[in-house]
Amino acid sequence: MSRKKVFYLLLFLIMFWFANTVSTKHFGDIYRDVFTEVERENREALMDVLGIQDTSDGRIKVMTVSYNSDIVTYLTRGISTTETLLELGYPLGSKNRILSNSPIDRLYKESYITIQTYVTEISQVFVTVPFETVTEGESLCASMTEKRIAQKGETGRKVQTIEKYFLDGEYISEKVVSEEIIKQPVKEIISLSGGIHPPDSVPQIGFNCPYWKSEVDKINATEEEKEWLKFTMEKESGCNAERNKGFHKGLFQWNPCLWYKQYPTDNIFEGHAQIKRTLEKIRGCADPAKMWPGVYKQYVNTYKKELSHRYVCGYL
Repeated sequence: MSRKKVFYLLLFLIMFWFANTVSTKHFGDIYRDVFTEVERENREALMDVLGIQDTSDGRIKVMTVSYNSDIVTYLTRGISTTETLLELGYPLGSKNRILSNSPIDRLYKESYITIQTYVTEISQVFVTVPFETVTEGESLCASMTEKRIAQKGETGRKVQTIEKYFLDGEYISEKVVSEEIIKQPVKEIISLSGGIHPPDSVPQIGFNCPYWKSEVDKINATEEEKEWLKFTMEKESGCNAERNKGFHKGLFQWNPCLWYKQYPTDNIFEGHAQIKRTLEKIRGCADPAKMWPGVYKQYVNTYKKELSHRYVCGYL
């Protein structure tokens, strides 16, 4: 054990003896007197030997503070960074931010501290409110759709109260505190027309092959034509005249653009109209192998023959 530690140990024993023979008040006075006479480094060593944590600190520290462009250096015995700043009269409110090499609850021997101040600025701005565009109606064929502006849109206007934040004069951020609509926008309505008949514009018969096959039997057509019509509508739509799944529509799954181009007033979801127009198409030498390629191939494989119209029209 070093001489210095032996010295402090003896000093502790002497103080312990005094503590048992002198009043607590006198012991406290003697304890403080001893600390006053011992140098700082000896005091720290003694505290270490005695196992006492020094919470009073008491060391002189150099603290340099920058605030509002002023830089001041202080000598202080403060312990906490924030408490020392408050004792020196610096503001530490919600609009201040501390940048320091020391933690807020402990002041280093050499501390460099910058106190930044938030400044807010309230302003009002007028903002244009865009109008909404809505579409009324629908079209089964975009290329044949006629668009008409049923109601012209108008922009609205609102006033916003904005709070801007500045840190030491530099813009940081902003937020909208409140806003008030001065003029409501007027939505623009676009009406679609042309090439349109909704599926619910006809009686809802659904998937009903017995019904539609019986309707085919009523028309003036050859047995081969009826046979092909029944087979095709069953494979194409499941005998559902209101079939609206995908781009092609109706009993024979016509292309709506082709349908409304040739039959602009006919409802594509009306089953009787599709039977009539499909038969006309075949008799007019439209090639079923191109208009209904997949189903026509099944027809040939099922009946082991070609439709006679393909021979008459020169396709074979």
